[in-house]
Amino acid sequence: RIRCWPSTTCSRAWPRGRFQVTCRSQDEVHYLLAVVNSTALAVAVKPFCPTNWAHKIRTLHKHLWKLPIPEFDRKNPLHRRLARLGRKATAEADELISALEDPSPRKADEVMRHNWQTTSQTASDIESAVGELLRGG
Repeated sequence: RIRCWPSTTCSRAWPRGRFQVTCRSQDEVHYLLAVVNSTALAVAVKPFCPTNWAHKIRTLHKHLWKLPIPEFDRKNPLHRRLARLGRKATAEADELISALEDPSPRKADEVMRHNWQTTSQTASDIESAVGELLRGG
């Protein structure tokens, strides 16, 4: 899960590292949150990534930038939509995670992947929008 700070920095904590992207606005932060955390992006980047014994992606963070993720353009309606959805997803995630008895990163990831992503209309809307974005929309 990527965490946002008011300084408009995106940062993603991975088991073996961290990367940051400096953004010009909170809208750009939430746009990237929606795109980078989407299943659509993970599926699109899988051919570039090594996999483990269970065929799960490894080192996604090293390869996701090989995809043509457009730079945020506040004039683009799809980018603005993804920013709104990313902001909504962040609020939903924060609410779910704050209610956990064990808010460890592993448990939070499990709840987000197995509960929120499979049942949330926001997650479904993000997947559709990111799919459109990656197709050149």
